[in-house]
Amino acid sequence: MKKLNIFLSFLFFLIALNTVVYAQEQFKHEKRFYRAPDGKLYVNKAKPIYFFISDSPNPSAEHHLLSPEESTKKYANPMYFDTEGWNTLRSPSCVDTVTRKVVQPEQDVKFVVFSDSKAPHTKLTLNHAPTYKANDVLFVGKGLSVSLSSTDETAGVEKVFFSSNGAQFSEYSKPIDVTSENDYVFKFYAADNVGNAEETNEEKITLDITAPLTQFRIEGDQFQDVLSARTVIHLTASDLKSGVDKIYYAFDDNQPRVLVNYISLSSLSEGNHTLKFYSIDNVKNQEEVKTYSFFLDQSAPIVIDEVLGNQFVSNGKAYSSGRTKFKLTAVDNKAGVKSIHYSIDGAEYVIYDAPFYLPTKTGATDIKYYATDNVNNKISTSKGSSKSTATYVDLTGPNLSHSYSTPQFTTRDTTFINSSTKITLKAVDAEAGVDKITYTVDKKVETDFTAPFSVAEEGQHSINFTGYDYVENTNSENFFFIVDNTPPSLYPRFSITPIGKKAYGDKNMEVFSPHVQLYLSATDTQVGVSKIFYSINGGAERAYVGPIGDFSKGKEYVVKVKIIDYLGNQKDEIVNFATGN
Repeated sequence: MKKLNIFLSFLFFLIALNTVVYAQEQFKHEKRFYRAPDGKLYVNKAKPIYFFISDSPNPSAEHHLLSPEESTKKYANPMYFDTEGWNTLRSPSCVDTVTRKVVQPEQDVKFVVFSDSKAPHTKLTLNHAPTYKANDVLFVGKGLSVSLSSTDETAGVEKVFFSSNGAQFSEYSKPIDVTSENDYVFKFYAADNVGNAEETNEEKITLDITAPLTQFRIEGDQFQDVLSARTVIHLTASDLKSGVDKIYYAFDDNQPRVLVNYISLSSLSEGNHTLKFYSIDNVKNQEEVKTYSFFLDQSAPIVIDEVLGNQFVSNGKAYSSGRTKFKLTAVDNKAGVKSIHYSIDGAEYVIYDAPFYLPTKTGATDIKYYATDNVNNKISTSKGSSKSTATYVDLTGPNLSHSYSTPQFTTRDTTFINSSTKITLKAVDAEAGVDKITYTVDKKVETDFTAPFSVAEEGQHSINFTGYDYVENTNSENFFFIVDNTPPSLYPRFSITPIGKKAYGDKNMEVFSPHVQLYLSATDTQVGVSKIFYSINGGAERAYVGPIGDFSKGKEYVVKVKIIDYLGNQKDEIVNFATGN
């Protein structure tokens, strides 16, 4: 069964092949005579010729076959014309048909027959369509109309015949439109009016009415439809028949230009753009315009640095503590941030992924950083000590000290003050600067130091105080002192014993002999007596330097005494006495 199927298939193939061959065979063209409209007689040169004579033009009239002389008999009946074109039969003299006399001047009677053995020449023309030949293949574009023109030297063209792709020859009458894309084999020929047919001509063409296909490829920085100025676009086109002639492209509303190599984006401004492109093949088929819209991103991300924790800016310099973290944040206008990189003090750049501590050293820290977006735009910024918001690391707190206003008195390791003495707390910080001072008196409520203060309560006290700089580095100190608000005590003494008493108000006044001397002494429990002053009976005040004497007889005395210790604590006392006669 399988062998039978193979045989039948082969048989059908032979039948089909024979049909194609037969269909393309020329028609049979009989070699004949042809009387042209102008009366000229044409005969195919291959046609045998016989000459008859008759006394009537009527074809049915009596007529006789002429025979040549014996010497040329073998070349006649039939005879063949030896000359292409013009052939003549002659009689020596023309005879007037009325008078039957020879016409003067004498001239031959000529019978002309045109012999024709040459076939016409036919030309095929491809109209209204571009053509392109490559590798012996003729490609033709849209609008093709095939026309045939034929010429014949003698009898003239009778008919022109045409066949396409193996079809039966048919008479050509008008141009033939060819619209279906295919490979074509056109065969054609012409026959003249006496049956001469030319050899079959053949023209092979490939009708190409399909435009090329253009594709684009992006090389370089790309994130979705966001590109950088460093990106290039490659356009490639393919065409299955005549091949690509040119690729055209344009940006936005600009005029198209021919692609030479690749498309650079470096001359475009930042923003939205549309690439338009198409190709034309070698027979002028033009592809429909394609577009690719994209955003050209030339802006690098903006990096914002932020200090997390202690920071203070003074005179353009930023200070931070060892507890401070440095945070970097980047924002991008289009493609989005890809990564942030930073370097500390000239070290290699590392990728930023979280806030980081500043180095644990005092002094300026140089932080450099940049951010890259998803199309690799980047910007580099150097943050030095004069610009950075957190690049001077301050690890030490303020230097602390304290002082007292007057009065104050120090003996050995103890300082004595009184309730009017002002205590001043001081802090100095050469780096970030002093933010505040807090203190406690005797470890009680903590208070911010804003102005010198005093302690009223007598006795020993301690001060604990802490200085804060602007990045919250601290130092603490304490000191103690004794508040002494108690003045000295007076102890008057007389050089002799009294000789009596005398009423003095509601009290008794002692009476002494006039040569008596008054001694003044005082004691102080804390700092000691500094000065003693006195005045007698409202007189001028004097400093006490020794015994007071030279009293008058029979007189009352009021001695006002002022005692001052080394803190200025003062006590006023009065000594009353009288002298006898």
